[in-house]
Amino acid sequence: MRTLTAAEVLSVWERSLGRPPLRQALDLLVCAAPEQPWAELPFGQVCRGLFRLRSLLFGPVMPGVVSCPKCGEQMEFTFDCDSIEAAPPAPAAPLRIDAGERRLEMRLPTAGDLLAVRSAAELLLRCAASPVEPDHDLLQVASERVAEADPLSETLLDLICAACGHPWQAALDIVSYLGREIAYEARRLLGDVHRLASAYGWREADILAMSPARRRAYLEMASV
Repeated sequence: MRTLTAAEVLSVWERSLGRPPLRQALDLLVCAAPEQPWAELPFGQVCRGLFRLRSLLFGPVMPGVVSCPKCGEQMEFTFDCDSIEAAPPAPAAPLRIDAGERRLEMRLPTAGDLLAVRSAAELLLRCAASPVEPDHDLLQVASERVAEADPLSETLLDLICAACGHPWQAALDIVSYLGREIAYEARRLLGDVHRLASAYGWREADILAMSPARRRAYLEMASV
């Protein structure tokens, strides 16, 4: 996997406008590592790739702010993208689901599966090895087994409120998190292009091809 150029960031951002965040995430991964069949991989492996790409683009430390569910106090947190490397890979074998007297086998959901369905019931039907009638208990057990077998499919942070001492878990959605960062970076790059094109008459492609350091230097001189 490699990082993306400024032109590639803008291209993926523009192409993904109005599309599901997961679609943009897959486009980013395909751009960074086209040899991988990202849409066909278990979702946790897609998340692993997104954490790696985030580290390459913006550094390994992900800052964030959450509100305590008990007292409402806001608190800051940081997450190290590189820590996901210690997570075990998802198994290739089908999962066995036992819910009371009901038993079935299913494969781990892929990113393509998640894009194709609208509900947990549809997802189970799509991934089950044989026809099944989903109910609440079966969906609950299947969800727990998938989370256990593919732990990176849901990243949970163990947090303790500094104000009231309440402990809780908060989900870190790498798809949405990286999507927001890409949107911010794209608009920052467009601002750079606008200012430098206005000041010097340069083409967008030439401005984006500059290194970040050179682009910043020209922006500083243009603002004098």
